[in-house]
Amino acid sequence: TTAKAVVHGTLGRNALLAGDNTAAVSFFRAMLADAPDSVGAYAGIFEAESQLNGEANALNALELLAKQNESIAAYQTLIRVSLTRKNISAAKRYYAQALETLPERSDRLAMARSMIDYSEALDYLQTGQLDKAREVAAESLAANPDNIRVVAVLTEVEIKSGQFNEADKLISQLADQSDRLGHILPALQGDLALAKKDYQSARVAYEQAWALSQFSGVAEKLHRTLGLLGDTKARSEFLAQWYQVDPNNLLAMLMVGMESQQNGDTEKATEVYEALLAQRPDSVAALNNLGWIYFEQSNDKALELLSRAAELAPNSAAVLDSYGWVLHKFGQTAKGLPYLEKAAQLKPDNPEIAEHLKAAKNAG
Repeated sequence: TTAKAVVHGTLGRNALLAGDNTAAVSFFRAMLADAPDSVGAYAGIFEAESQLNGEANALNALELLAKQNESIAAYQTLIRVSLTRKNISAAKRYYAQALETLPERSDRLAMARSMIDYSEALDYLQTGQLDKAREVAAESLAANPDNIRVVAVLTEVEIKSGQFNEADKLISQLADQSDRLGHILPALQGDLALAKKDYQSARVAYEQAWALSQFSGVAEKLHRTLGLLGDTKARSEFLAQWYQVDPNNLLAMLMVGMESQQNGDTEKATEVYEALLAQRPDSVAALNNLGWIYFEQSNDKALELLSRAAELAPNSAAVLDSYGWVLHKFGQTAKGLPYLEKAAQLKPDNPEIAEHLKAAKNAG
């Protein structure tokens, strides 16, 4: 990269920060004149074009540049953007275009291929399509056995499939790459131990993973494991730490709200639930729990929140019971009875729901 390209790149980034996207496009295009294979220049063009004309048009513009300039860097940018937006089919299409246009530079696309394989296998894993995830991972590893991220996904597939011996072998294989994996290796060890119901070993592994990287996925699993171990004190202490590290994590917020509510700290619970609902207005648990707090405070806002919860979760006995009971207690028994009746149908063995239904019927 020449000094002139660096200057143009800096000017382009400054223009982006200032919101002058037209100037940013010009600077990044000038950068390409001196550094035609700059991923940064193409990424900057995409970002500025997205602000000017929308993402779809920005992708079209970038694809046109990739073809005109026969640029691997442009195709790499297209693939990265597509994967960031979880559009794996688009990433695969751009990869195929790059191979067709520049077959002699396929070595530059090896990393992109690894990223696509990893993303596709992970997507199948997360959607429960374990056989497809295994198939993609195996095919990828046959071509690139050193793709440790794909090995990690395959390990998770084997854990979820109950193939613990295979998972153990893969974890042993990954142990040689522990310095490159960071929190991933102990997290996988924790996942395997958790699947085997060896909760103490899972705790140790997840604590190690959390110490290496305060990743929300690890936090969720460690919090759950401490609950399975029945270590209430450690679970509460870790939740406080997790919430401090990641105060906008929706699950951490919900857990803090519930714990505060159970401990009688309704002021903190209310504050956390309201913050959660500002981010996720459709959180049924937050709507239901905050609605109940308002009910106990004789606040009419309870009905609004519980009504929304019942609309979002029409087959949740707990939610229907809350709404029906609060309607009854607020003098709207006739309106509340159908909710209580449906809650009782859904959970006929729940004594609290049965008692609420009985009381409402007697009052009616």
